[in-house]
Amino acid sequence: DSALVGKSLSEIGIREQFGIMVTMIERGQKIIFAPRPNELLMSYDRIALIGEDDNLSKFAKLLERHEEDQLESLNSFELFHFIID
Repeated sequence: DSALVGKSLSEIGIREQFGIMVTMIERGQKIIFAPRPNELLMSYDRIALIGEDDNLSKFAKLLERHEEDQLESLNSFELFHFIID
């Protein structure tokens, strides 16, 4: 399992450390839009992030042992989906 599993978004500090925002967590059939800072990441969660390319790349390196699930271009920013396991 990833070191992120079981930790809250505030514990991980994605926004503070990487300057990116978690906009959605997909957990099985459940979708959590605009997750709160106390939301925990669980195994196999899929997360949607918004941020600058450089910052997203830095976060991706943190998860380098996990494959990127999707990459979709949308106008001036890119949306990355990562699976946390």
